[in-house]
Amino acid sequence: MYLSGGDGISVDADDFRLARSEHVNTPPEVTVKSPCDGDKFGTINDIKAVISAADADGEIVSLDLYLNDVKLENLPEINEDGDYVFNLNKLDEGEYSLYAVAVDDSEATATSAEISLQV
Repeated sequence: MYLSGGDGISVDADDFRLARSEHVNTPPEVTVKSPCDGDKFGTINDIKAVISAADADGEIVSLDLYLNDVKLENLPEINEDGDYVFNLNKLDEGEYSLYAVAVDDSEATATSAEISLQV
């Protein structure tokens, strides 16, 4: 079977295949904005962890914060810049590692760089 256009072009329909384009999900991006790596705090300070997370082709459906590899159960607030703010209250004296994990609406995940802090 041949298909012919008005401009004189003809195509053999048996050789013509339509390829379906699959959407490739872009994973989210997540960054710990504060505290900065190596920051030191006194024991009476309430520390705010500010996390930036975005998804170029969808939306963030969850964001978890980990302190020394333990997921924190407190929910973040959203500040005026759209960042996620976690309150880290009453931390004992010591050294801590902190990172965030974001999940987008297509279930792709991203993990921020790990930062360290000292109380």
